[in-house]
Amino acid sequence: MDLIYKPDWAEAKKHFEAFYQGEIIDRPCVAVRAPKDGAKPQWVQSAATDIRGRWLDFDTQLANAEVAAASTFHGAEAFPSFMPYLGPDQFSAFLGCDITFAEGTAWVNHILDDWRWFTPIKFDESNHWWRRFIHLCRQSRERGRGKWIPNTSDIHSGADCLLAMRGPEALCIDLIERPEAIRRAMVELEAIWYNIYDQINEAVGGPEAGGTSWLPCWGEGKYATIQCDFNALIGPDMYKEFFLPELEAEANYLDHCVYHLDGPDTLCHLDNLLAIRKIDAIQWVPGTGKPSHIHWLNVLRKIQNAGKGVWMDVPADEAKLLAKELRPERAFYHITGGINTEKEARDLIEWFKANT
Repeated sequence: MDLIYKPDWAEAKKHFEAFYQGEIIDRPCVAVRAPKDGAKPQWVQSAATDIRGRWLDFDTQLANAEVAAASTFHGAEAFPSFMPYLGPDQFSAFLGCDITFAEGTAWVNHILDDWRWFTPIKFDESNHWWRRFIHLCRQSRERGRGKWIPNTSDIHSGADCLLAMRGPEALCIDLIERPEAIRRAMVELEAIWYNIYDQINEAVGGPEAGGTSWLPCWGEGKYATIQCDFNALIGPDMYKEFFLPELEAEANYLDHCVYHLDGPDTLCHLDNLLAIRKIDAIQWVPGTGKPSHIHWLNVLRKIQNAGKGVWMDVPADEAKLLAKELRPERAFYHITGGINTEKEARDLIEWFKANT
């Protein structure tokens, strides 16, 4: 599929595939964006007067997605996309939680108060949040045809779904006092994930089109970013026993996936994650207030030495430092700052070609 706002999309896809194969074409993968030369974006203002209304004003969101796509230079492996989104806990909302919206985020109510009355966990396709969400996925596909890559969004399934339903303290206690309930719930949630993922993926274009998710990465066939943020609260043995099997099942179901590893408290799980063959790459996030990526070379090299790629959200100057230390074929630099013009973006791409 050609994209009018990404004329070199076919070339970018080749670099994505090389990254997954541990190969290099002419440089490591780089995603860099900048205002397009001469662009004067005309943003659409929502008519909604309250926060909830703005969250649910999908027409305005889609209109501004095209404004952003048209006015941005999408350099190297950057590409225009639109993400249907009802907040980080939308997966649990599809299963019965209600959403409270705030500026920039949202949360859900804990509905799992008593395990005796909450099994099995079921997915009801008449759920009003699910109907809104899947409708927006289909709108994204139609409105974005030839303009952007429709996005399967941020799906906090498995343990993170239970965390949203139950709450962190209660779920930690459950692992000790009600382990069988957790095991049963994870089996039920795995089956639900397959169903929800397939429906979302089909709504945005189907596996034949390849895919992307909240992490701006693309993969041939079935792609997703997988994660378990709850693992920051538990040790590796408990993680391996209760939650790793479901994550491995997700990875095995997909053609390509990147695992989101967030913060130093999750590093105790890295060995278990590296043992999952179908995980292509790890997105290492040092965490708020922690030293930046260049201070975690031991982690990044360990990931590369295990045959996985490393995905890094870094400013341009740090990307150049990292490029001198890491293997180019297993590195993906998603540039988050330090680039203000289209020329600067193009110059950075050329720098990578000349220096790696």
